[in-house]
Amino acid sequence: MPTYREWRGKPASLRADMRALLVALLAARTAAQCPSPYEGRSTDACFLISDFPATFSQCQQHCESNGGSLATIKDKAEDDYVRQLVTTQQAVWIGLFESGEQDESGVWEWVNGMSDTWRNWQPGEPNEWCTDEDCGLMAPGLWDGWVDASCTIPNWAHCLCRRGQLAGSNYRRDRVRLDQNAHDYDDCKEKEEEDPDEDEDQAGYFRYCRENGLAPKNWDARRQAYPYEDEKAAGYQAGTCGFAAWERDEQWAVCCCVDPTFCCAWGEDENCKSRDEEWEDEDAEWEDEELVERVDAMKREVDALMALVVVLLVVVGALVVYLVPWRRRPAFASPSLSVELNPTTYNELGRGSVEGI
Repeated sequence: MPTYREWRGKPASLRADMRALLVALLAARTAAQCPSPYEGRSTDACFLISDFPATFSQCQQHCESNGGSLATIKDKAEDDYVRQLVTTQQAVWIGLFESGEQDESGVWEWVNGMSDTWRNWQPGEPNEWCTDEDCGLMAPGLWDGWVDASCTIPNWAHCLCRRGQLAGSNYRRDRVRLDQNAHDYDDCKEKEEEDPDEDEDQAGYFRYCRENGLAPKNWDARRQAYPYEDEKAAGYQAGTCGFAAWERDEQWAVCCCVDPTFCCAWGEDENCKSRDEEWEDEDAEWEDEELVERVDAMKREVDALMALVVVLLVVVGALVVYLVPWRRRPAFASPSLSVELNPTTYNELGRGSVEGI
């Protein structure tokens, strides 16, 4: 900055130019500042991210209470800026919804009614997969582009608001329908099993990654995730990513969707990256339960064997008594009584005695 003496020494026209430049710089700096709690590059693009998750319509109400609306994203520059604001651990609703009085119209527009047509859909989106998906969502840690999702998913996406925008008439017309979006993603596996001949994308392998919070950036259905087993599903052998996706085995999602180093083709051990503490705890509990079940089964088998042995001993004893002849002593063993009962002895020895009486 020039000193006052230097400033006074300049021609009047130059001083006026410098004064105008300072005013312009000050005005530009003031204009670039968004009012709290918004932040952005200019007052025309001020954004706010809620610190809580909510449904699409709940987010719109939150944005309206803060003087804005769910965000419109006009171009790539704004999209890049917003992605810097959203952490890789977050998903946020943007102000994009499928409009129309009839479901699945295929017409997507902004909540505020603006006609901006720039889009940054993830490849394959929007696709209304499995359930109602009528609202737009951004999750920089999962996808490079936008995706469609059920508007009523609770406790997942936060709200991305843009200052100074209001809801348009089409959104107000469709809000009730959006609030009725189903989010029955758990039924998708059953639907896929009913039609195992669908192609890979339609069979849900892409959504297997999405359901586990991952983008399929490195998907390979035939990659070996864990040791092969003698079982198949949807044409894939047990042990492959295709089989893991079909079985919804979330343990191998990172391996199959993002990073092959998380695969454990050699078998699970303490060095297997896919096994974190939570999995180890679950497996330990499962092993304890399995051990208890095995001990109980062994006890039942031993008890059954002992009962069989007892029955066999009883049967053998009965057969021995019945089949083996036994010599029994006379019921009465007195010699004198034997003489009385033996006619021969009576005739030969006792006749004289009797007759002499």
